[in-house]
Amino acid sequence: KYATSKIGNGKHPISHPLIYGLSTVCIAVACAALLTRIIQLSRDSVTAPATMFGNAALFVAWVFGLVLNHLEHIYSSYSSTCLFSFYVFCILASAISLRTMPDTGMAGQTQFLSFCIFLGSVVLGFLAEAWPRHTSLQQQQQQVIDDLREEGGADTTTRPTAYDRSNLFSRLSFHFMQDLFSKSFHGPLQESDISNIMPQRIQTQYSLASLGTLWHEHVKQRTEAGKKPSLMWISLLSPCWTWIPVIVFAFAQSVLEYSQVVLLGVLLDYMSSVSLSSSSSSGSGMTVAGLDGVQQQHPIAYGIILSFGLFLANLLGTLAYGQFFQKITSLGIELKSGLIGLIYQKSFLLTPGARQRSTIGEISNHMSVDCERIVFAVMAPPHLITSTFEICVGIWLLYVHLGPSSLTSVGVVILIMPIQWLTGKLLNRAKSKKLETMDNRIRVLNELLSAMKTIKMYSWEEPFYKRIARFRKTEIKQLRSIGVAWAISCIMFSSLPLVMSLLTFVVYSLVGGPQGSRGVLTPQIVFVSIALFARLSQPLGRLSGITSQIITLNVCLKRIQGYLTEKELDPNQIEYIEEMDEEENRAAAISIQDGEFAWSTAFDEKKKREAAREALKQKQKEAGTTGRDTANTEKIETAATPPVDNSTLNNNINNNDDDDDDIKEPLSTLSNINIEVSKGSLTMIVGRVGQGKSSLMSAMIGEMYKRQGRVQVSGSIAYVPQQAWILNASLRDNILFGQPFDKTRFDQVLHCSGLVPDVKMLPAGDLTEIGERGINLSGGQKQRVSLARAAYQNAQIYLMDDPLSAVDAHVDQHLWDNLIGPEGLFGGKTRVLITHGIHHLSAADQILVMKDGQVSEKGRYQELLADKKGFFQLINDYSVQEQEQKQKKGKSDAEAKEEQKLLDTDDQATIADAKATVAHKSEANGESEAQLILAEEAAIGNVGWGLFNRYLKSATYLYSFLSLFLYVLSQASQIGINVWMQHWATKQDADQQDAVGVFLGVFAVLVVAYMSFDISVNLIIFLGAGVRSSRLMHDKLLEKVLRLPMSFFDTTPVGRIMNRFSTDINNLDEEMPANITDIYYFLTNVVAYYMRTSRSLKRMHMISKSPLYQHFDETLAGVSTIRAIRTCLPQFLATNASLSDRSANAYFTFTTSQLWLNIRLDSLGALVVLATSLLCIWKREALGAGHAGLALSYALTLTFT
Repeated sequence: KYATSKIGNGKHPISHPLIYGLSTVCIAVACAALLTRIIQLSRDSVTAPATMFGNAALFVAWVFGLVLNHLEHIYSSYSSTCLFSFYVFCILASAISLRTMPDTGMAGQTQFLSFCIFLGSVVLGFLAEAWPRHTSLQQQQQQVIDDLREEGGADTTTRPTAYDRSNLFSRLSFHFMQDLFSKSFHGPLQESDISNIMPQRIQTQYSLASLGTLWHEHVKQRTEAGKKPSLMWISLLSPCWTWIPVIVFAFAQSVLEYSQVVLLGVLLDYMSSVSLSSSSSSGSGMTVAGLDGVQQQHPIAYGIILSFGLFLANLLGTLAYGQFFQKITSLGIELKSGLIGLIYQKSFLLTPGARQRSTIGEISNHMSVDCERIVFAVMAPPHLITSTFEICVGIWLLYVHLGPSSLTSVGVVILIMPIQWLTGKLLNRAKSKKLETMDNRIRVLNELLSAMKTIKMYSWEEPFYKRIARFRKTEIKQLRSIGVAWAISCIMFSSLPLVMSLLTFVVYSLVGGPQGSRGVLTPQIVFVSIALFARLSQPLGRLSGITSQIITLNVCLKRIQGYLTEKELDPNQIEYIEEMDEEENRAAAISIQDGEFAWSTAFDEKKKREAAREALKQKQKEAGTTGRDTANTEKIETAATPPVDNSTLNNNINNNDDDDDDIKEPLSTLSNINIEVSKGSLTMIVGRVGQGKSSLMSAMIGEMYKRQGRVQVSGSIAYVPQQAWILNASLRDNILFGQPFDKTRFDQVLHCSGLVPDVKMLPAGDLTEIGERGINLSGGQKQRVSLARAAYQNAQIYLMDDPLSAVDAHVDQHLWDNLIGPEGLFGGKTRVLITHGIHHLSAADQILVMKDGQVSEKGRYQELLADKKGFFQLINDYSVQEQEQKQKKGKSDAEAKEEQKLLDTDDQATIADAKATVAHKSEANGESEAQLILAEEAAIGNVGWGLFNRYLKSATYLYSFLSLFLYVLSQASQIGINVWMQHWATKQDADQQDAVGVFLGVFAVLVVAYMSFDISVNLIIFLGAGVRSSRLMHDKLLEKVLRLPMSFFDTTPVGRIMNRFSTDINNLDEEMPANITDIYYFLTNVVAYYMRTSRSLKRMHMISKSPLYQHFDETLAGVSTIRAIRTCLPQFLATNASLSDRSANAYFTFTTSQLWLNIRLDSLGALVVLATSLLCIWKREALGAGHAGLALSYALTLTFT
């Protein structure tokens, strides 16, 4: 199958001749050795047919392996998973066969020698197969493209990732990360070094396509069935096949960890039997010893086999855990990327009412908080399944070792479960309230940052600071509730095995022996039971966390679900007519017939409910039914009302006034709209303020809800909003807007838009960044950039919402002559212009007069003047106003000219200020002149002790050192418990049975001491140090931001600042206190080689989020323009996917680096377990089972995950 799948993809030169030659020779030698053994077996008359057949089959398999190895190096750039797996299974099976050969009497025969040669060749070939292969980029691309093509639908432009081109050994050991660690060790990492590691299957384009298809089909099915959709079902339960490898590795890890405990018990039983045999032999003088001096029924080989079995179980458990964590992390990233894509897509579909309910801050929180928490919470379902399995297995093993006394531990579990459930419920209730408060704080902060120039001008920093501080104060109160619940959960998790062992040993010591007599605690019983209690405490402790994670997952998905189920604009309310579908002499570019539009759908929903109610009443009246069917009326009303999620209601807490408005007809409704805009014509819309001019243009681009009528548009649209929307990009990118660069057309657009003088003044010309929201441009300049963007689109229809109001008189005339007017660049195109000026009206082909949401008059300029109706009065009023303004100013022509000169310099002054700002930044940071917004840089090197010192200072040194001191005491108490149990187990004899009370009393004191120290540490860290430090750092950060000059906000995106106040502050609130005890432990176990890379990856992960949030905020601000210019939508979707992948790739690389370290440390731990067990066997007579149990117990704690 492998050969036939690769032969059609084209050959390439063998890139690794050394590996190819070595593996070929090894397989050939293995085949020769097998053939020799087969010949020897055929000459032996006593050879069993099964043995002959097995060796022959193995020989045929390795002949095929030789062919496969050749094809692999010709058609593939990395090793075959099939061949690699065959190597592993063959080595394991051959090792077992090699062990049994001496027992069958073949140790000195040629068959044994040939088999050893075979096994050695296979091992050497395996090492060659596992050796990492560094291939050329061209080979890697072709290989991954071929593999993806086999699965169907490959994206041939995608660069292959480090994970996708790694072999099975590399994926199991995470060796594909080794190059990254080597680069980091020799110099600082760059973002390009980690840009291509994450698997392709979890990138946004794939995850969004999968999740989006499932979600839309699910919504359609549930809507047709009259039920609410469930994002939880789609996200977790529907794609059940994705959970299969996760569950398999989770169960494998559980089984292997319990097998370590079982093997520990067997090994200690072996040690105890050896000690008893040695004592008996010395007493009687009649010992039948083997070659090693020990009784034959306890050979040393048996202990060595147990040691290697313990080692393999430890090592395989580590590999299983690594694969489980990597698979579940990939699943979480895939879900997060898909949800981010859905949230982003939804932003283009929301109705105006839905956009009012979902503020920018709340939607950003869906990305920055909810999606981030889902990545961790997605671990809950597999943990729930495996934890149930582990609890059942643990209780059964305890019963095997302790008998009925083990039921005491079951009682403890039953008692502790309600407390854990209640604690988890309180914890998640506090977290939900904290999230709601955080939404409000982020919303106010977003308002503050978006209007910083106005706030600084009016000195409103203090009121906004107090407003945010009130939300933060409430958040801190909720954080304290989280801290209390977290401390209770921690103490239950950490002390549960100790309490279980104490009570169980008490019962066993009193009535655990035969017929209810006192039980004797042997080392084998003590240490195996303690290991089982410790292993059992992990799933029991996870239950509260699982409950918390499931609730968190449910809350976050419901919040996102509430957003995804918001009402959407009807894509069919505008009929876009293609040229090929038009009638031959069709003259209208835009046609609205009997149109009626509104900004809200609530009034129509009310009418539908009333109609349904009236229909039911009429039906009841005709059928003569009674009032008992009123319930049916309620059902119909409920069915006619769209489901409203609790999260949506929470979002409207501060908008209660709008609820009353939904009951009555909205005031901004357009009615009786019947207009036609001819192709190539200039249509102007005029009217007084608030009469519906902008609403009419919004109806033309589908931004309003269409109650009735028909809207037809023929041709592409370019839209210029009333408030210019500027991207945080260069001037050129703002104008191109995703279109290819054409210098001739670009220069023409610059000239017609009056931007040539402005471009000449910019530091880097049209390549100069113009800042977030065009912060360094004047209002007129922004509007001209918006006009230039529309002009470059070369659309057939131009909709312009009062673009001339923000420009000066001479600029107005320039734009009219060169761009908008009949002789301008737009000449011959369909133009719809909203204007408050009267000096261009005479050039219009059609004028629409808006009054009270209706087109009161339409026609040409002279016709409307001749009618002497509303338009005539409007022109007179504008003329009188202009005359009064001139008289009031009382300026001469010379003064007016002088003022015009001053006005002409406004734009130049604005650009000069921007140029100075950029020059200052360039000089300070060494950046290009074109770059105004500097890229967020990751720090290099060690985390300075000054940062730790600031955190400790915020937490106060008293709390810090007190928590460290109590932590040391708690660990000392835990060590004392194990030492005391070892002492007790070795002193159990008939003379000391009366001292059971003393032993149990000391044990109880040590357990209570540990619990007291542990809960004190958790309370001090979270309620004392953590909350105080988080509060002070947030307040200092907010105070610092408010005091920064405007130049900082001109050059720093809002998304970057929001990331500090949302994700980073949330980590400081909850993650830092929860992990501070791990820091105490890790400070004594720092691995410099790992830490250098880990710091860089963590920093890159944190800074990769800001551009994603910034881009999303920009998109929400300009969603109307993007929807109107439909051709640019794929570009924005691709940009969001790219930024999402950038953040996901950084997180995947960071978590994989942790697994890289975990695999290596746990492998070393497995070697420590092997060395410890072998030493115990070597010194088995002098050491004793008690000391061996204590040593092995501590060795196993190195690798228990």
